[in-house]
Amino acid sequence: EFNQSRKPNVAAGTRPLIAISPTDRSLRTRSGCNRLLRIALCAAFVAGCPVAAASEFSGIATLTSQYIYRGQSLSDGNPAVQLGLDYEFHSGVFIGVWGSTLDLQSTSSRRDAELDYYLGYHYALKVPVSLSATFLRYTYPGQTGSHSYDHNEYLLAATFRERYSIEFGYTADLYGLDRSGRHWELRADHPVDSAWVLSAGLGQNDLTDIGVDR
Repeated sequence: EFNQSRKPNVAAGTRPLIAISPTDRSLRTRSGCNRLLRIALCAAFVAGCPVAAASEFSGIATLTSQYIYRGQSLSDGNPAVQLGLDYEFHSGVFIGVWGSTLDLQSTSSRRDAELDYYLGYHYALKVPVSLSATFLRYTYPGQTGSHSYDHNEYLLAATFRERYSIEFGYTADLYGLDRSGRHWELRADHPVDSAWVLSAGLGQNDLTDIGVDR
């Protein structure tokens, strides 16, 4: 898997204003979220410095060949356009919004949209370990039909040396179905150069409450 976190590595110092790199949907958490293999083109605007020194604003725009999230294709095998904005205060509190095109119903020619909002706290320990807790709200504006897919998720993550991470997530109302869902993930990121990161992940998306386990 090729990947660059949606959220820039805030512990490693400043970043170039323009970075061309592959990317995935992981800006919403510090540890990232594992995806199946895909290559995406990303133009990321970053004006930042370390968390301890100042606040940081970042944005990302992605054109990806397919939107795959936790083992599921949410774009029905089609390309997707994704945009994200993130702001982190010097205190470690961060807020952001992220959106993507997707296909909720493969029988329809109409493209759907996902718009996610998140709020969290990122804490860097004196040792090379950082912790984060995130509240995430998934919304699907413009969806048709009587059912709402909107739901909340809670994430806890720990990162070691900004390269190795573990994440746990829980939702009590997955896709508005009044069923719970859980996931865990181990991840490793290896910088190839200043623009590219090679990543590998192992995890499980436990959706047994709705009859799925990935």
